[in-house]
Amino acid sequence: MVRIETVDIPGSGRGLVSATPIAAGELVLRESPVILTVTQTLHRTVCAYCLRYIAEGTAVECTGCKQASFCNERCQQRASRQAHNATICHSMAKAGLDNLDPETADQARFIIQAQDLIDPEHQGGALWRKKALALLQSADEDHADTAEVLKWAETYFGAEKWQKWKVAARKLASQDRINSYGIMAPPGPHGERRIRGSGVYPMSSLLNHDCMPNVARYDYFDGPQEDNTIVEFRALHDIPADTQITQSYFPLSWSFDDRQQRCKQQYGFTCICDRCQVEQHWQGASDDESSDTAGPSAASDHAEGSDQRQTGAEEHQARPDDEAETEPARALQQGAKISHQQERAKDTNEGGSQRREGQHGKSDEGVDRDLDEQQRMHEASHADSAEDSAEEYEVPDEAYIMAYLGRHVCPQELPAANEEQEACGGTMTPVGVHGDTYACNMCGFERLESERLAELEKMYQAVAQQVQQ
Repeated sequence: MVRIETVDIPGSGRGLVSATPIAAGELVLRESPVILTVTQTLHRTVCAYCLRYIAEGTAVECTGCKQASFCNERCQQRASRQAHNATICHSMAKAGLDNLDPETADQARFIIQAQDLIDPEHQGGALWRKKALALLQSADEDHADTAEVLKWAETYFGAEKWQKWKVAARKLASQDRINSYGIMAPPGPHGERRIRGSGVYPMSSLLNHDCMPNVARYDYFDGPQEDNTIVEFRALHDIPADTQITQSYFPLSWSFDDRQQRCKQQYGFTCICDRCQVEQHWQGASDDESSDTAGPSAASDHAEGSDQRQTGAEEHQARPDDEAETEPARALQQGAKISHQQERAKDTNEGGSQRREGQHGKSDEGVDRDLDEQQRMHEASHADSAEDSAEEYEVPDEAYIMAYLGRHVCPQELPAANEEQEACGGTMTPVGVHGDTYACNMCGFERLESERLAELEKMYQAVAQQVQQ
């Protein structure tokens, strides 16, 4: 059984570490959301309870605030007990959401729902949700991205109430920015993707970033199952005990410069993961004066991933020389054993992660106990727990990075708005423990890893013959 612990990661705040060995393809984490919000631009076509798309002509609209729609009366009834109770409905009616720009309106929706959980005058939400929200990480200073929603909040609360809620509103805005996962809509007719809403998952929000992560996120919002709002994180390869569990906040295929820019601008840290330390020296590096590091020459499509950390899309191949013939194959064999352990830059935004979830498949009391246990584990953890195996750790080389991307980047190309093909942007993960079938967490494409390796071996042999000739 997989066990993970909450620990202090030097330079990164809290994080999750494997307490037991984890096998490739194994389920690492499964959670339900504390808060789900629909994006303002789709609140008439996406259900405010389950976030499924509503069939045309079947929407059940809230007549009180006109800011929420539902798949059916059952979803509306369930939402009335929490996600869209009478207090939230009243708040949304007076919030002036239609007069805000879409991004600010989305942030305002989160604050309205979160306020209902933490306001002692309100009775909304189960106790475990209140505790989970209180444990979410936040930044000490305001971010430029929250400036507009805080202006809105001051008007929304009113002068007298604002003095009471000012600190809490700033914290909520920060928690939303740092911890929320974007929930992607299905691809449009030309392959375009957009966010339908966002979700907060407490344990998942502790997953720090790495450009070569060891887990990938899967969600099932359009599935037929009752619990369609859960998210799962599955292991890309074998993970030893005492290894930090990491995810990527964006597609794996993004270039060094693009990854650095996103980390700095959105999350407030400079990524110094193993991959970035290798790729900064690649030919074709950036000459940006603001950075003393260089980027790789290979650019990649910016296919927005599901939640603002996803993985994306181009197949990478090794150089056609003698070293390239042996190193990728060797790296493929060693890849499952490599654990990514490193300290983040000093300016890392604590936690530096996005939206995550709570415990799934348990009663409120059971989840309450789990959260209490999580807090006890955190308090008992040691700052150096993520570095226990540092002496055994080997920094991966370029060949390993190529092999890793070749295995885990989805090769599928999807239709684009310009009638060209764009990379899917997804991450390939084994189906089942040590499974030979790999499935994409974005488009669902599947392939056999044994077949891919056989094709790769043929390619290497063909290249070797050409070199010999």
